[in-house]
This record gives sequence, structure tokens and C-alpha cells, in this order.
Amino acid sequence: MAYALTDALILMGGYNISGDLNQVSVALEGGEETDTTFGDTFHSRPGGQVGDVKMSASGFWQSATSAAPDPVAINALGTAGSLVTVAASSAVGSTAYLLGVHEGKYALDNTHGSVSAFTLETSGSVGFGVARGLLMLASTVTGSTTGSGFQLGAVAADQDVYIAIHVTVAGTTADIIIESDDNGSFTSATTRSTTTATTTGAAVVAPVSGAITDDYWRVRVANVTGSFLIAVAVAIK
Repeated sequence: MAYALTDALILMGGYNISGDLNQVSVALEGGEETDTTFGDTFHSRPGGQVGDVKMSASGFWQSATSAAPDPVAINALGTAGSLVTVAASSAVGSTAYLLGVHEGKYALDNTHGSVSAFTLETSGSVGFGVARGLLMLASTVTGSTTGSGFQLGAVAADQDVYIAIHVTVAGTTADIIIESDDNGSFTSATTRSTTTATTTGAAVVAPVSGAITDDYWRVRVANVTGSFLIAVAVAIK
């Protein structure tokens, strides 16, 4: 069933750019290698190993603060490996796409009498391309916090767990912990990664390798001093 996006969440490094956008797209491309030979009457494509991912966004220009789209986009231009998470909604449990991108184009559209608009074009710059998972935490954190558990799935031996952490408002320090378990009550939770956040920005946690038979996952935040605004998305690929 189709539905209209009204509250998409787009996180770029340590900045929540959602409030400046009214359009975002994530385009995936598969390999198009061919093995067409003499005598074939149609192209034959066995499937290629190399794919691509592109993310584009457009919205309305602001320049008043250091966190506005203009300085953020200018500083990231030409930089590879920027962490971007695109979620269908800001609600925990929403589908999220985790990308490491190279920002290749930032353009302003200024027309007399009209609101200034901008467009942003990025391409994938990390080997895993894009990982599809869930938004597991998106909240203000002032003390120890345990997020909801989700049955994201088990991790095969040839898969990894990818974790995108966006700290858009930083306090003093906080430990962001990813846990798994074989049951939704987390009676025997196992810590899979711990990242200590101290400043505004983003951290890409090194992928956690499989195999992991646990299929329930959650985010915990501990040892918090100060007030943080944190979003965490987790994906298996």
C-alpha cells in the first residue's frame, strides 16, 4: 500500500537535515555486464558484481547558523565517506538506509521573489554500498536509556552488522552500546559493540562480523553525562 512521506528523517553526519528538505531519493543500481555471444538474438546478462548507490535531496537554503545546510554542504563537498542515514519516518522501527557517500554536487537556485532552493547530489563511496535496516533510537538522552528490541535477524557467516550513529547534540560523554539476544526480553543480552560519544558528529562503528545466531537487537546508552540527541540505525548485510 502506497503512502505519502510526511516525516522522513535524513541525517548527514552530525546534522539532522530533515527540516530543510522536501525531497529525498535513494537510487540503487546493479551491475549490467553482458555475455552476449554470436548466435544470440537477445542480450544475455549474468549479473555483475559492481553496483552503485546515489542519494539526492532538495530543499530550502539557510545560512544563518553553522548547522544550516549551506556550511554543512560546502564543508562536505568533495569528501568521501560521509555518513548518511535516510529513514522513511522519524519513528523508531522505521525502515532506514545506511550509506557512506561522496558529496559531488551542491547547487543553489535563486530566483527573484522566490524562496531560495538547493539541491544535493551524492554517490556511494564505501564498499558495502547501502545497507537496509531499522532506525532503533532517535531521542534526547540525559541518562541511561534502553531502546526497544527489534527482530532484525540473525547474521550469516558472510554478513556484517552495520551501525550508523548520529550525534546531533552532544553533552559531555555517553556510551552507545549495541546488544543482541535470542529472545525479545533480552534475558541474556550480549554486547556486540560500544562507541563512546563526546562531541557532535557521526561515528561509523566498524562492522560486526557474523556468524551471530541471535536475531533480536537493541541500542542501550549508558554512562551519560550531559544531554545528547542521538539517532542510531542498525542493518545486516
